[in-house]
Amino acid sequence: MYCAISGEVAQEPVISTVSGHVFERRLIEKALEASRGLCPITNKEIDATKDLIPVKINIAVKPRPISATSIPGMLSMFQNEWDDLMLEQHELRQQLFTTRKELSHALYQHEAACRVIARLSKELDQSRAANTTLQLQVAEKEAQLVEIISKREDEINNNTISETAPLRATEVIQNQPCEMIPVIDQVPEVKALSNSEMVHETLDNQKEETDRMIVDEEEGRDEPKQECADMNDNEITALNADVLEVINEFFEKASKSRKKRKHSSGIASREEIAQWETRFSLEMQIGLSCLCKVPSDWQQNYSFVVGAEDGALRLTDTMITNATYCPDRHNSRILSVKAVANQSFVLSCAQEDFILWELEENIKRCLTIPAYSLSYSTKSTLLFTGTAPHPNGNFAFVGMNDGGWGLFDLKRPDVPLTMACTQMRSFSHLETASGPLTAHPDGVIFAIPNQTNIRIWELRKPSNVQTFQGHEFPIDSVVFCENGYYMASADSKTVCLWDLRKQAQIQILHTNPQNNSRFKGVCEFDHHGKYIAYADANGCAYINALKPWSNVVSVPHHPTPISAFAFTEGTQAVAFCAGNGRLSVLAPKAHEAS
Repeated sequence: MYCAISGEVAQEPVISTVSGHVFERRLIEKALEASRGLCPITNKEIDATKDLIPVKINIAVKPRPISATSIPGMLSMFQNEWDDLMLEQHELRQQLFTTRKELSHALYQHEAACRVIARLSKELDQSRAANTTLQLQVAEKEAQLVEIISKREDEINNNTISETAPLRATEVIQNQPCEMIPVIDQVPEVKALSNSEMVHETLDNQKEETDRMIVDEEEGRDEPKQECADMNDNEITALNADVLEVINEFFEKASKSRKKRKHSSGIASREEIAQWETRFSLEMQIGLSCLCKVPSDWQQNYSFVVGAEDGALRLTDTMITNATYCPDRHNSRILSVKAVANQSFVLSCAQEDFILWELEENIKRCLTIPAYSLSYSTKSTLLFTGTAPHPNGNFAFVGMNDGGWGLFDLKRPDVPLTMACTQMRSFSHLETASGPLTAHPDGVIFAIPNQTNIRIWELRKPSNVQTFQGHEFPIDSVVFCENGYYMASADSKTVCLWDLRKQAQIQILHTNPQNNSRFKGVCEFDHHGKYIAYADANGCAYINALKPWSNVVSVPHHPTPISAFAFTEGTQAVAFCAGNGRLSVLAPKAHEAS
């Protein structure tokens, strides 16, 4: 028996006494419910409880499909079902990863918004308090003025003084606060006036004097910026004799010992690096932006300091078994983190502040220098772009978003030894800093990436002594080789290798053929000047040898591009981190790098 609605064999057939058709019970009941009791075939009224009579038949068994009639067919069907299950599981994992990333980003934005709201609330309270204080001062001065005028009027009425007696302006303002009293070289004499005329004239004089003071104050605020704009290279604050002596002594020692320097026999060879693989990896819940190797003399079980998008530092060992979180943090994303040579210090820099950390049993904050404290004008918005330690370990550089820089003594970092800003050299407005600055191993020059140019600065003069051109896109990273002869720079498309002796570009690598707009170039030399690590937009890590130039190893990473590299001592391993929160270590297969 076939159902009149579906045309298929009915599993539970019923016959209608009104139309005589056979239906599937569940289908006719749904049809009657939808059509309010009308037969779907004849449009006649049918009562589901009285007009539908069940028919007793043998239960029909559906035949198997052709693919399930043999063992190979069943195996193929099971394989297809398994593939569908695996695809569905993979999609669920991708959705989970995307949701976690979006949640982390949302939490970071929420925290940043809370900090901004708290700062604005604090500024609002301060403004309200200042406004209340000003209103009280104005009311007090008005009361004093009325009292003086009343006293003057009483004296006139009592004939205690003559109506033509002179009235000095100091009588009106003698009770004002000291900071509001204008300087009066000559005190004019005026004739006695009536009560209303005296009030109006005195208020007009005070208004004119206040307007003049406000104009003078605003002009005084602009003076530092104008002075800075008129300065030339010779007017940059020069280093004192003691600092110059320390820098020159280190330069002579480093430059003389470079050619005599012998590399340790424990440095990994090309053949050994070619066998490296990703040995250790750790997933964190926040994006990672930078990392560095901790000082070798720090007697703790940590190897790397990692800077994160949330402004906090993490400490981890080479095997990345765990990551210790530092609760003290920056207010924004960490741009660079560097270890200080021969010192138990680490420098970290965000846009709004620069922090000096001391390494003891753990890491702790020693000093914070906010960016606004170095502003050369109240109308300028100064932000940091990165930090770099001086090779002798006594000083530290900081870069600024206007292309300027500052040098600090780590023994007294609250006072800059010298500073320079873009306006001092009349650079183009477009040549702002596009990445962190870096110091040469000899300690007398350093490099600042200004958009598509690399400006080399001489520290002892100080002045811009050389400019390297060759990039088409803003430069994200600049590093010097430990041997002092080479410099590498990376933008979103290429990695360039420069010879400082020839002052020319000797190699160029294309890292972003797909034009990934979110990719930022990154490169790093090892501590012995034999290898360079860099990344491409596909998340792959590369290690190349310098002499002769050749690729040693290429390691696929993950879809998120790499954000920083750090070699271990002896070039026994290299760590790299990415914006998705993954920290990995590339090391020999049968050796755990130390």
